[in-house]
Amino acid sequence: MVTTVLSRPRPSNAKTPEGFYGWRIVAYASLAVAATGPGQTAGVSLFVDPLIRDLGISRSAVSTAYLIGTLTGALALPWIGRALDRYGVRRTMAVIGAAFGAVLIALATVSSIVGLTAGFVGIRMAGHAR
Repeated sequence: MVTTVLSRPRPSNAKTPEGFYGWRIVAYASLAVAATGPGQTAGVSLFVDPLIRDLGISRSAVSTAYLIGTLTGALALPWIGRALDRYGVRRTMAVIGAAFGAVLIALATVSSIVGLTAGFVGIRMAGHAR
């Protein structure tokens, strides 16, 4: 059996090697991954001791707030996935990035365990969505 491969002429609007934008995508993706740092465990762990000292709460309370934030934040991820499908990556990431920034600013004003838990919900939800 002989298979014939037909080659089509390249469309005039096709990207040429000098128009390759893959490296820009790598740079944008790297920036997006780095921007999620405050929502990751390694980023939060740097602030556990100052949180304990400033809020006057136990390490167990901070851990429990973080657990609640992680589990609750994970519940929103299917809806964020649907938003990605419906509205596209650019628009959804812009909204999530703005929400993530707002949550981080609000987290800087926390004065109780309830606010800390709400902040952890926000950063775990938006930090993982990006």
